[in-house]
Amino acid sequence: MMRLVGTPIAALLLALMPGLRQGLAQVPAKTFEVVSIKAYAPTGPPYEACNPHGDATVLRLVGCTAKNLIGLAFDLKSFQMPVSMPSWASDDRFIVEARLTAPTPRGEQFSMLQAVLADRFHVTSHWVDRNGTVYLLEKGRGEPKLAAASRVDHCGEIGIQRTTIKADCMTMGDLVWTLEQLLRDHPVVDQTGIDKDRRFRLTVEYSTTDDPADGPSLFTALPEQVGLSLKAGDGPVRVLVVDHIEKPQAN
Repeated sequence: MMRLVGTPIAALLLALMPGLRQGLAQVPAKTFEVVSIKAYAPTGPPYEACNPHGDATVLRLVGCTAKNLIGLAFDLKSFQMPVSMPSWASDDRFIVEARLTAPTPRGEQFSMLQAVLADRFHVTSHWVDRNGTVYLLEKGRGEPKLAAASRVDHCGEIGIQRTTIKADCMTMGDLVWTLEQLLRDHPVVDQTGIDKDRRFRLTVEYSTTDDPADGPSLFTALPEQVGLSLKAGDGPVRVLVVDHIEKPQAN
């Protein structure tokens, strides 16, 4: 199991942990005890745009569109968002308050929204693979700089700082998943040929700005520090298609 550790950004990504990776086309068995949905009609600023509130037993989302809720429920990146939906699904905003009988991690709460979408918005959907732009992860010149894992009892724990990726034990699958969380505009396809079961330690330091004085970008840091490269190419892109959706009745 992959775990993100030790950073504010990691906390923001908890909803994207492997248990919630793409592939959840079915509604999870666990559901909320009570769900309230109301129109969001603020009388003045500040305005909220799908901001999460609540705690381990209450999920409260303020100012969410149906499209926002679909993105949260199915853990969608921007390139996977459905495009053919009625205009209200992107324009009308709602307040969703859902209560649980037992404490539940926020990431799991988000996945439980699938049942809410099916019950209250009457959403039906399916996944399709379409050809599109992807990032190809390849070997650079020479052998990759991947030292053997140093702490096998920490496999799958990945620390993501604002400008650093660090792990003591990860696989290529872990690295691909991590890069997708950071880039989010295209999927990452592993073309390195490295054994999927190989476990290694990794540290990548990079800049999130366009100023070279702040350090290398992620695209530059990977070949320099790891011996792997990312380049644009064509490949399968998994996209969620919404077949049907209706406006919910307020309660």
